[in-house]
Amino acid sequence: MIITDKVEKALAAAKPDISRILSGVIEGQELQNEDALSLFNTSGKDFQAVLETADLLRAETNGDLVTFVVVRNINFTNICYTGCRFCGFARKPDHHEAEFLTLDEIGRRVQEASDRGGTEVCIQGGLHPEIKG
Repeated sequence: MIITDKVEKALAAAKPDISRILSGVIEGQELQNEDALSLFNTSGKDFQAVLETADLLRAETNGDLVTFVVVRNINFTNICYTGCRFCGFARKPDHHEAEFLTLDEIGRRVQEASDRGGTEVCIQGGLHPEIKG
């Protein structure tokens, strides 16, 4: 891997332990948990070295290619017995807005996503009391 002047300068400006960790990553060494934690806690010149190294690795791996997925989330049910306080989604089974989609309806929504260029489907839902694990 060719290290750019920008990365070289950033590594030289970073603390020795951060520079050592990042140099190892550039050389293909696996990042250890404690080293990852050190990188997460960087700031200033150390953080800039992390950014420059990450950009170098991104460019080496993917070049300047940017991709994306077209995803559709399908909530097969909003019926949930858990009662999490933060959730505005869940409904009790007898609520007028309670939903429990049939397999046919889920399939129709998957097809609709595909017809619209979808490349990924995420199927999720509440913890319905009548569905076994």
